[in-house]
Amino acid sequence: MSQKTLRRCVLAALGLAITSAAAVVFLTAEEIMSLHRTVLNVFVQPGVVIWWLLLAGPYQFAPTNLTGYAAIVVANTGCWFLALWFGVALARGSVTRWWYITAAPVLTVASLAIVAMRDSNPMVPSIVRDPLVHFVEPGVTVWWFGVGTLFQPSPSALSGMAFTAVANAAIRLLTFWLLVIASGFLRRKVLKPRP
Repeated sequence: MSQKTLRRCVLAALGLAITSAAAVVFLTAEEIMSLHRTVLNVFVQPGVVIWWLLLAGPYQFAPTNLTGYAAIVVANTGCWFLALWFGVALARGSVTRWWYITAAPVLTVASLAIVAMRDSNPMVPSIVRDPLVHFVEPGVTVWWFGVGTLFQPSPSALSGMAFTAVANAAIRLLTFWLLVIASGFLRRKVLKPRP
């Protein structure tokens, strides 16, 4: 990695961290966890989801101390930085097979964890539960059409959960692949040298 690229990465991460911290400062705990969408709480939602999954107590609804807010800022900065990195890789055409090799197990394990947690914990706040449920919906739909029963909304057996996780990861990887192909097509058409 060149010095110029490293400098740009540091500046982007710093800008995202400052923006995340400012959003957390301007929002109250109730606004951070609110279902009423504003630009700020949608922006910090990835950090809130990660904070809640990793650090929140069993019945904790919102962060109660500075450590919780700092964790939201760090997690949110990391999520948005990864999204920005992905966007730059798509724009440059630098997505390689290692992206797929890394993404496949990560998506499968994340999908399995979300499917297992989905119905097992009724105390999950909506701001955390909703994006996770939406993330695994494609896999649940494939499971339901493939092996589900009429009045069973989601898998309860481990085999059904594994099937759902693999199906969801496959659909997400297919979407990723189609996005890479579409961006490559657009890049060739837009940046095509004119005769």
